[in-house]
Amino acid sequence: MELGPFGGPDVRLRINREPPVTAIVLWTPSAEQQDRRDELMQGGPYDIALPTGESWRMAPEKWQETPDGKVVVTLRSVLPRPHGPDGTPFELGMEAGVTEPEKREVSQVFRSIGFEPGDVRLMERRGLGDYPWLVTVSLPLAIFLKSFLVSYA
Repeated sequence: MELGPFGGPDVRLRINREPPVTAIVLWTPSAEQQDRRDELMQGGPYDIALPTGESWRMAPEKWQETPDGKVVVTLRSVLPRPHGPDGTPFELGMEAGVTEPEKREVSQVFRSIGFEPGDVRLMERRGLGDYPWLVTVSLPLAIFLKSFLVSYA
């Protein structure tokens, strides 16, 4: 488990996966970590990764000391600005009923081809019928045409 600078031998972690993702780290900081408290809280964002493969960029939000010498640090996910290749504008929207695992899967597909969706916009679907998915992508037409021509020319 990777917890940025908030790791150590005696660590407990609780994660709330609802956006924005929050992590609560309960640990006993070393003397050096305790001395660097302000620096650690103003630094970041830090990479938080679990053995399951899930990972997030998170920024520290709150440092709370307990009576028994432990510290509780609350971290909140930091979403990058959405962009396509070369920093072009890009926006990803999905049906409002989509689950968090589905949003992560679709986001990973776009990341694998060079797009960063950032925060996925949720939209209400209007129409007749029961469609399994609604995914919209907004980007400049020139980017699409260039990618299409390179791939299929």
